[in-house]
Amino acid sequence: MSQYAKKSIKILISCAGLGMGNASRISAIVESLETMASLNSQDIEISIFSWGAGYSFLRDFKEKYHLKFDLFEMDSYQFATVFKFLRKYFKNTFFLFKSVRNTKPDLIILDSDYHLLSYLFSPASRVYIGQAVDVVERAQNLKLQFKSYKDKINFFLREKLDSIFQYFISDVVFVPSFKQENAKCKKKIIKVPLIVRKDFLECKDQHINGSEVGCLLSGSEIEKDKFLSISSKKNYKVISPHSRDNFVISTAKELDQFDTLITQGGLSSISEAAARNIFLVIIPMTHHPEQYLNAIAVESLGLGVIAETKDLLDFDNFIDKIRKEKLNVEREKIDCSGAQKISSNILNLINSKSF
Repeated sequence: MSQYAKKSIKILISCAGLGMGNASRISAIVESLETMASLNSQDIEISIFSWGAGYSFLRDFKEKYHLKFDLFEMDSYQFATVFKFLRKYFKNTFFLFKSVRNTKPDLIILDSDYHLLSYLFSPASRVYIGQAVDVVERAQNLKLQFKSYKDKINFFLREKLDSIFQYFISDVVFVPSFKQENAKCKKKIIKVPLIVRKDFLECKDQHINGSEVGCLLSGSEIEKDKFLSISSKKNYKVISPHSRDNFVISTAKELDQFDTLITQGGLSSISEAAARNIFLVIIPMTHHPEQYLNAIAVESLGLGVIAETKDLLDFDNFIDKIRKEKLNVEREKIDCSGAQKISSNILNLINSKSF
């Protein structure tokens, strides 16, 4: 008999839609949840609420991989004025509130706190998935000095305040991290490996990387033009989630053509490259200190190097230098099975009701 309970479990997921890192993590977890539940004859009903790029990612992912979850679109906040933002915010909050009330989920999974009032008073258990706890811990260990007041404010609002908030509104916080050992975590905080979709883990020890240099851009499209303008002059391939007419989901096969990948420092992009053993050149987004901290971690683990956009102007010499450095770097093996660890924990927690 399966170790998991046989009753149907209702799971509601609130997924941020500003970029695609959140949607990529959620899709990996849902994919793993559906697989594990099926293997254990566990019935689960998953409903995901998202907007913008996140919704587009999840819609295409559901169709491509024939997943069973239900997907609901909320109004996008992109390019909204203050008045429109507030109007959309309250509309989305009320929509999600009604959905929580009508669905009566057993578990709510969050990767954003945009619509707090929608689920705060629900009796359902809440699980949060976010990097903030780990980012704050690494910043403290490094005694990070911020380059500007804007960086300092962004770090406080996006990471420090988020980490506190996540802890108090959740029953469990799953924190994707480069390393889990010796983690000094509070009760409710569970550090897990980096999170990637299933295809990034398949045959990872047998595949051979190509010899090309490429660029994987953020789904948020922030500072995208910098990379596109240089790529047109230097003729290197750019993988952008947004093309002119449609939306593209990066795949392991697509990344495997590269031996070196330039990216902006988001954890999902780094995780995908690390899972495929691709050397990274990290150019963190301006005023995103969490991306700078990710870049420091990448360099310290031998997964890549930190750079600036201006380094790409002398492209051939820069890449030659990177490839020489790569030969002398001792690369640490990084676990990217976070989706599987989270899914297993969630099903065990549901069964034991030990939230």
